[in-house]
Amino acid sequence: MLTNYPRNADGLKAYSKQKQLETAKNVDEAIKLLNKRKRLHQF
Repeated sequence: MLTNYPRNADGLKAYSKQKQLETAKNVDEAIKLLNKRKRLHQF
């Protein structure tokens, strides 16, 4: 996973920012899925 890890500080900052964005997107999607499931289970 960390094979193309950036060597310099600027690259590292950009890399971690990108990772945070990806994580945020994943969390948003997970929350949406959970909300959908909750709605499905509320009869």
